[in-house]
Order: sequence, then C-alpha cells, then structure tokens
Amino acid sequence: MKNINSIKSLLLVGGIFLFSLIIKLKGLENFSGENVLSGFDAFWYARLSKEILNGNYLGIDYLRDVPDFSINSYPPPLISLLPVWLSNITGIKLETFFVLIPPITSILFIFPLYFWLKRFAPVHVFIGGAILGIFNLIYFNRTMLGRFDTDSLILFFVFLIFIFITKAVYDREKSYFWIVVSSIIFNLFMWWYNKPIFSFFFLLSLLLGFLINKENLKSILYKVSLFILLTNPLFLIDSIRRYIKGYIDVYVLKQSSQIIPISLMANITELMPIDFNQLIAYTTDNIYTVILSFIGLFLFFYKNFRYMIISLPILIIGITSFWAGNRFVMYLAPFIGMGLGYIFYLLYEIGVKRYSNFKNIFYVFSLFLVLFFSFPAQRIYADPKPLLKNKIWEDFKIVKSSLKENAYLWSWWDYGYILSYALNKGVYVDNGNFNPIKNYFFAHSIIIDDENKSRNLIAFITNNLYKDYGLNLKSLKDTWLLKDKAYLYDKPLKQPVYVVLFGDIMQKSIIHNLGTFGLNLYDKDVASVSVFEKCDNKIGFYDCGLFKLQKENEELTWARQSLKNNPPYKEVIFINRDNSTRKVIYQNENYPYDRMLEIIKDRNELYILIGNRKIKNSILNRMLIFKDSFTNFKIVFDDFPDLVIYEVLK
Repeated sequence: MKNINSIKSLLLVGGIFLFSLIIKLKGLENFSGENVLSGFDAFWYARLSKEILNGNYLGIDYLRDVPDFSINSYPPPLISLLPVWLSNITGIKLETFFVLIPPITSILFIFPLYFWLKRFAPVHVFIGGAILGIFNLIYFNRTMLGRFDTDSLILFFVFLIFIFITKAVYDREKSYFWIVVSSIIFNLFMWWYNKPIFSFFFLLSLLLGFLINKENLKSILYKVSLFILLTNPLFLIDSIRRYIKGYIDVYVLKQSSQIIPISLMANITELMPIDFNQLIAYTTDNIYTVILSFIGLFLFFYKNFRYMIISLPILIIGITSFWAGNRFVMYLAPFIGMGLGYIFYLLYEIGVKRYSNFKNIFYVFSLFLVLFFSFPAQRIYADPKPLLKNKIWEDFKIVKSSLKENAYLWSWWDYGYILSYALNKGVYVDNGNFNPIKNYFFAHSIIIDDENKSRNLIAFITNNLYKDYGLNLKSLKDTWLLKDKAYLYDKPLKQPVYVVLFGDIMQKSIIHNLGTFGLNLYDKDVASVSVFEKCDNKIGFYDCGLFKLQKENEELTWARQSLKNNPPYKEVIFINRDNSTRKVIYQNENYPYDRMLEIIKDRNELYILIGNRKIKNSILNRMLIFKDSFTNFKIVFDDFPDLVIYEVLK
C-alpha cells in the first residue's frame, strides 16, 4: 500500500510538473541566437555569467555606477554560476541556459510544497497551491523563457525551508538537527537571492511554531539562538536595522529621495500596489473563485493553525502586495490556490457523506474541479519573446565595434543593464542603481535646450566621484545648487562618453517631470509626450489617422473638416530627418493648450509626435527627433526611431 501511495504521489506531482513545463516552454522558437533575454535584470546576471566563464569576473564592477564603480559579491551570485557550471559540463552555450533555467526551475517548488502539505493537508490543497502558484500572472511572467532572474527559485527555497522548520518544531528529539538543515538551506537561499530580510521572517516562523506548540521557553531561546547564529547574525541585524525601514520607505510610503522631487521607486511597475480587481486578474480571473479561495484559506488556516502558523510571515509578505507592489502576489497566490483547493475538498467531504457509494467518482471530480478553477486558461495563449527587438540587437552588434575603448554610456536607468551587457561599456545608472543625482542630471541634461550646459552636466558627473561633488546633499535646494555648479563645469572629459537614446524614452513622463526641476521657465508645467508612433505607409500617401500626407507633394489632408479649420495644436511642425530641416506649417498662439504636433519623415517612413511644445528645442527632441547638429555632440549612430547615439565631444 505504501508503494502504491508513493507511485500515486509521483504521478500526481510529476504530472503537474510536465503539464506546467509544456505550457511554460511554449514560444521556445522565439529564442535563438544571442538575443534571448526577456527581463531587465536578466542582462546583469547574464553578463556576470559571461565574465565568470571568461575568467574576468573582478572584485570591482567597472561597468556599473561609473565613475564611482560598484563592488561585486564574492562568491558570485549562484544564479550566475549555475549556467556556467552547466555549460562546462555539457558544452552547451550559455544562452541556452539563460532561456531554459527560468521556466524549468520555477516549477520545482511544487516538490517541497507537496512534502510540506502532505503532513496535514488533503491533496486538493496541494493541487490548488501548485497550479495557482505556477500560473498566477506575476510569477508566470517573471519566470518565463529568457527571464533569467532570481524569482524562479524563491518559492522553492521558501517551501523547502518550511519543511525543515516544521520538522524542527515537531520532531523534538532531532530539533537541533533540523534547525541546522534549515540554516544551511537558508544560506543557499541567500546565495541565490540575497535579501537578508528573509532571516527575520524565517526566524519569526520558527518562533511562532515553537510558541504555538508550547515549547519550553528555555529551549526556544537555545534553538532560536542557534538559528540566528547559523543564518548569520549580521543578516538579522541588517534586516531589522535597514531592510524593514527601507521596505516601509520604498514599498509602503513610496518616499522619494529628499534630494530630488520625484520618487523613482513609485514609477517602477513591480512596486505599484494592486487593488482587489487586479488580484483577481492576476490569479483566477474570476471574482467568485477568489472570494471562495479566501474563505477556504481562512478555514484551512483555522483547522491547521498549528502547522500553518509557520507560513504566516510569508503569507503576510504576499498580502503586502495591496500596498507594496504587484510582485508580492507571487507569495500570495499559492495560498489562494490552497484555499480554493480546500473549498473543493470540503464539498467532496459533504458529497461523500450523502452519497458514499460515489466516493471515488466524487474524489476524481473534485480534483478535476480544483485543477479547472485554479488554472487561468489564458496562460495557454502566452507567447513570450525577448525583451529587445532583433533589429535593436543587430544595431548593438554594429555599433559595439565603433565605440571608443573605456567609454561610458549616458542613458536612463531603465537601459543600464541592457547597455552594459550588449555593448560592454560602463553605465552611470542601471536597474539596480537608482543614484538620484545621476538620474536627475541625465534627465535634466536632455530636457534643457542649452547644449553647453548639457555637456557640462555630463562632464561634471563623469570627472567627479560622488563623494567629491563638493556639497553636502540633503535637500532639493542642495541639488539645485549642485546643478548650477555643474552648469559652469567646462573641463574636458576624462573618458569618452556617448549619449544613448531609445525611441520609447520620449514617452517616459518621469524623465520630463524630473528633468524640468531647476528650470524656472517651465513653472512646474509638465513637458511630456502623449503620442509617438509610426504612420501607415500606403501607396501614394501616409495614413496617420488624424491626417493623410501625400508622398509626392507632401500635401496634408485632415481626416475631419473641423481639424482642417482648427487643428488642436499651437504648432504643427514638419521635420525631414533626411536633411535635418523643419518648418512650421500651422501656428495658432491663441490655442489654450501648449500642445504641438511634429510630423517626422525619415527614410521613406512617417511618424507623428504629439506633446508639450516646451520640449521642441530640448536636447532630447533635437537629438532623437530632429537629428540636429551640435557643437558639443556628434551623431555616431542613427537607427531612428529605435536607437540614436551621440558622442559627447571633449
């Protein structure tokens, strides 16, 4: 009988694994060659893997936070080592593992989940937790093909540690042994995902388990002390001192740095809180099943309180998604699935009491219902693709050889990891470095219209370490003064610098908002772009929706008569990037809103930009849209609208 049960367990867990893997590998044909990464952070971990493989992983990372540079961890992150080990063993190229590791490892958590729940929960609870844990939209997207990031093994380590904490609480004879095992796994977890805050949460799990099960206080003290000692006391101290405060400041209060007027964190998608409707969309996509799930979770937690109390700290992390950010749904979703599974288990129990003759039929049907209602069917239609278009990747290959040695790349933080990976050049800010002054100086340098000041801002940041800025930066006023100081910094650049502009930068409102800080001219008015898109290229004309433009004589025909008589713009400007000319074809200074329409012709294609007229003469608009000539900048690569690069002249 025991062997039969083991075979059933293997078939169940293995079946869910294979079912999930088939769905998660869908779209594999989209990933080939070198352009295979589908997440921003993936570019950093992948770069470290390549450096490890090539033997040039150093203690200092000269491609991050230039010119201050960043310190690399030692040993290197486990996620970056894993593909290197696999590549050395198999001879398969790294890129293959960058693609496959996320979807495969993201399913592994169902094994420790099964063995943890097996002790006290019906199999329905496991199925619901496993399916919704894998297929909730947040976790599914963050662990798809090519999303080479740490998220893929977080739940695996969490539930594995739950197993041994549970053993430490209930197996009193071997309690110290299981604490040692839990600590070893925790340290492996920190090697994979270095967030010391988890030491506090797992310590709380252990403590709650002992207290609820009435462990002797002296024994609790010894065991908890051992756990703290083995998981590194510095982790716990650091998590209490820095991470909890930082968590509240960043995730809950969304506080901005006191030295810039806008919170960079508040504009990061994964840190945006969710509401109940979004939770529904991210999980079962059905309000009734989500409500039932919470009811089931409450009943399951109440009935198995002595076991489930261990999971409470992680459950709380999941609940914080309502005010801390949508990424925390990945911690909540397995518990929602457990609740849904428990509801169907209770219905099965009710059915069996009434119709005992149909026990087996009810059992199979109830398992099917758990699977059916916990699996969001739309995941079947997922079609993952690399983050970068192949065209941009080819651009990188072309431009890489033409950039000067030891050059720095001046760009927005969104693109930092991508640029250091693809071009092997140093970046000032990236997806893990939100230096407020460097971000502000970048935004300000492309929003102002004075190219001398723009060059000087870049030179100041390039030539000076952060500690040598010469001001004790504590307030917005200090930043304003530093900006004025940098305006006058006309010294030659110590390193070659390139301004790298991607097309989507035009519609990043945070850059316009942050960049205008310090400009009295703007008077707090937001200079932003609402539309930047390509027109349909048809035979004899371009169709831009609002109007059509004849190719032969460039005659513009508005779509409606009302637009012809009174276009909703202060200015309509025609720009020909092929010869760097622009002309105003309509102007109405009496129009109440300071809005302009730019019609941009480039290599037989037409584009439109609708935005605030105050950006017309900005460095950004002149570089990316107009392809202007400058005294301090020289265009070195132009693949409008995707990628434009200017060299900063010394």
